[in-house]
Amino acid sequence: EENNLGAKTNTAKIEETKNEAGFKDTNEEDNIGEATIVLSIKTGEAVSIMIIMMIITSLGMCGYMWVALINKKLPNINEIKFLNK
Repeated sequence: EENNLGAKTNTAKIEETKNEAGFKDTNEEDNIGEATIVLSIKTGEAVSIMIIMMIITSLGMCGYMWVALINKKLPNINEIKFLNK
């Protein structure tokens, strides 16, 4: 079974070059390039942080609205009958 996770190296080599002026490649030793990438699995962290931040923001907004209702700072609060008993 092949393991697809971990550090992988991708190698690319220039086999042939052409140019209009007909110049010869004087440094053929550096025609190879390598790039190493790391493949891993990481799930859930970003989503969890976003959900927690949304919950905290919602609770803050609800708390502010509750305090505003209790202190009767909202506009037209006197028109709401069940709040003026």
